[in-house]
Amino acid sequence: MVFLSKIGINDARLKARKQKIIQFKINTENTMTSSKQTKIETKIEPGYETSTFALGVGIAMAAFVGIWGTACLASAMISMGPMNVVKGYISALVG
Repeated sequence: MVFLSKIGINDARLKARKQKIIQFKINTENTMTSSKQTKIETKIEPGYETSTFALGVGIAMAAFVGIWGTACLASAMISMGPMNVVKGYISALVG
């Protein structure tokens, strides 16, 4: 400290800086070693979860049936032609 006071840093400022450093070390040690426990509670409604799952499955199946039907219609158009597909559709409705 004597050397520092000779180059222009007085003892009061040096003590204040040391005190800040010590306080910072204490704060960081306390922060790092302490653990905070939080309690999280989740409420699950089985009816809501079941209906959400069933709705998702229904939407997925409807999409699958729609894609399958479009693929079948495209296949019929390619193999028999559009006019024969329309003719077959009308004869199926009328009988």
